[in-house]
Amino acid sequence: MIAASIGGGGVEVSISEAVPGLDHNLLELVLAAVAHAGGSHEQLGLRENPDGTLTRTRHTSLFPWPKDKA
Repeated sequence: MIAASIGGGGVEVSISEAVPGLDHNLLELVLAAVAHAGGSHEQLGLRENPDGTLTRTRHTSLFPWPKDKA
């Protein structure tokens, strides 16, 4: 249900009711989905180089998708 609510399909979910019942693996997926929906994998930043110039950098996801644990 949480994933459906993120997708904009008109599904409403109370996070305060849905999240406490999730196990560790499902909670990882929810956190990764929220980070992805928020665009954290597409954000750019600036890094100052030793010579004072700036370089644009691409951030990694705030919370990456979990690796297959099988």
